Amino acid sequence: KEKNLEIARELAKEILKSSNREYIIAFTMLYWAEGSKKTCDFVNSDGRMINLCINILVKVFNVSKDRLTPTIRIFFGMDEKECLNYWSKITGLSKSRFFVRMNDGGTKSRTKYGMCRIRIKKGSNTLKLINSLVEQSYSELIKSF
Repeated sequence: KEKNLEIARELAKEILKSSNREYIIAFTMLYWAEGSKKTCDFVNSDGRMINLCINILVKVFNVSKDRLTPTIRIFFGMDEKECLNYWSKITGLSKSRFFVRMNDGGTKSRTKYGMCRIRIKKGSNTLKLINSLVEQSYSELIKSF
């Protein structure tokens, strides 16, 4: 575990020097705010955030779309088919890949299409990298003040 953490820290330093720095920092801040701290999951009800997250994961972090597991959480009163169509279009992932959770812990939502969670399968090293990016980005930004 310690070896993988050190690898993640070194990789984070290199990535923050790359031409993709802006994307990396944007993703890092989004994940810091909306991502899971224990598993490599990103959850939001805003399709633009989910879309941006996926694009950066695939195009900058080189995460294969095959490793992405999408889940949507919807509530009574929402049209399951409409929600599934929406999130499938936003993510570019086939509807057959989605898990649908209905009323799992809540009773209502103010969102039209529910929430979408994107989990990275076998994402422990990716999560270590993201956490290292959070720490290093924070350190760089706070020093600038």
